[in-house]
Order: sequence, then C-alpha cells, then structure tokens
Amino acid sequence: MILSIDGGSENVKAAGENIIDIFPSVIGEYRDRKKKDKHGSSDMEFEINGKRGFAGSLAIVESVFTSTIRGETKAHHYLKIRVLLALHRNCNERNVKIVAGQPISMHTDTEKNKIIVMLKGEHKITVNGVTKEFFIEECVVGLEGAAAYLCIQRPGKIRIIDIGGGTVNLATILNGSFVDKESRTLPFGFNSSADKSKGEHIIQATYNEAYNLGWRSDDEVYFVGGPAETLISKVINYFSNTQVIAPLLDGEMLEPVFGTAVGLLLIGRAVYAKDGQENSGV
Repeated sequence: MILSIDGGSENVKAAGENIIDIFPSVIGEYRDRKKKDKHGSSDMEFEINGKRGFAGSLAIVESVFTSTIRGETKAHHYLKIRVLLALHRNCNERNVKIVAGQPISMHTDTEKNKIIVMLKGEHKITVNGVTKEFFIEECVVGLEGAAAYLCIQRPGKIRIIDIGGGTVNLATILNGSFVDKESRTLPFGFNSSADKSKGEHIIQATYNEAYNLGWRSDDEVYFVGGPAETLISKVINYFSNTQVIAPLLDGEMLEPVFGTAVGLLLIGRAVYAKDGQENSGV
C-alpha cells in the first residue's frame, strides 16, 4: 500500500488508492474525562510507546495544552504522530510505503534523512482502544507545494503558491523541473494572524517575497492549499494570470487543500514503480 501524508500545521491530509482523508493537526495532552462525550468525527485518544494523548477534534476541545508546531521543517516528532494517526485511520495493512512532505527551504538531504530515519521501520499505535502495528518499508520525502505541479503538468514556466496554516511555499517549475533559485518557503501562513480578514496582508507579503525571487504579475500562477478558494480574488489583484488547482485523483476532483497530498502520492507511485529507488528523496 502507498499512502501520502501532507502533515500540515492546520490539517493532516492523506491520499491513497480509494483514500482521501483530512483531520486537524492538533496534538494535546491526555487527561481522564468524567464523561466521554463526542466532539467531532476526528476525536482521537492515542497511545504511542507508552505515551498517551489527544488528537484532532478531541484535542481541540479537551486538551489544555495543544500544539501544531509550525515551521520550515517537518523533521520533528509531531510529524511522526500525525503520520501514525493517518495510517491508523486509513490503513488495515501492516506493510506500507509512504510519501511525506517537507517545506521547500528545508528540503535538504540532512532534513529529508531525519524524516526518513524517523518514519521507516516498525511502529505500534493505539487509537480509541484499537491497536495497529505498521512496518513502513520505504519513505519518500517530496517538496511541499511543488508536488502539486503533478496535478497540472503544463509546459513552460509555472509558478505555484501553496498557502498553509504556518508557511507559504513558493515553487517555480520550468518544463517539469524544479527551479530552486526562484522558489522558497515563507515563515508565515494563513494562521499567522488571529484576524483572518488580514488575508490581504498575507497575499501582499507573499507577492513582495515572490517579486524578489523574480516572479512577475503576468506569470502563469497556480494556487493551492486550504485557503486557496477564499483568497483567490486577492491573489488575482497581484498575479492576474492565477487559477486554483483542483487536484484530480483517479478520476475524482478534489478540493485545493489536497493539492500537495495528491502530488506527493503521484510522486510515490512513480518512485516506487522503479526498482532500487524507493528510499530516495524527491
């Protein structure tokens, strides 16, 4: 089984064959509850290596201390928890190959290897009283934002804006190849301000950073991520030739929030089809 996991700071997105899933990234401490009411479809009480916690909608409501960990790298233990939760929710097989995402600016061999070493191998997780064991045979680490290019695959120079909760990924693709000097991760996202009406400020700051990278207002731009449909009208004020990516997976059209997850899955399918390349970073 191949599963891609886009472990964002706002939501975890997972994609696989006949699988599309999304749940809040919030992780919180465990505590005894007098009455175990249900708070949402993603209520998760988990245990990993003897450590218990709440996740998803349960953590949002019942945990006092919660964290999503925002930043330019996913090489941290919260990603491991998010990946195992995604596997538990979507996988009934023991052996699995996964694809994880890493922000552009920290997509280095060192950071990718940290993620691969952390995720590969044997894992055991109990969620809501159900225990599952997984063996992650292989792990590929793909570029967040840039991976969404596989949902469009157009010739020429393509710009991709991927706005997440904690970061913005700016990716440039030239005839299918990633252009590093015109791409980067910005250290802010849709949740950087408590006032969501300030989306205009985020887009303006994104435009300024993109302009410094060589982007211009008439470039061919594609917009992806959770806030894409909300902010597209603002983006067009700066990049007039912008459209939202609606990823297509096995004939099903999905919301823009799944753009990176679908792109990562397509990377995994291609890489794992090639003998001897399953453990490479992309």
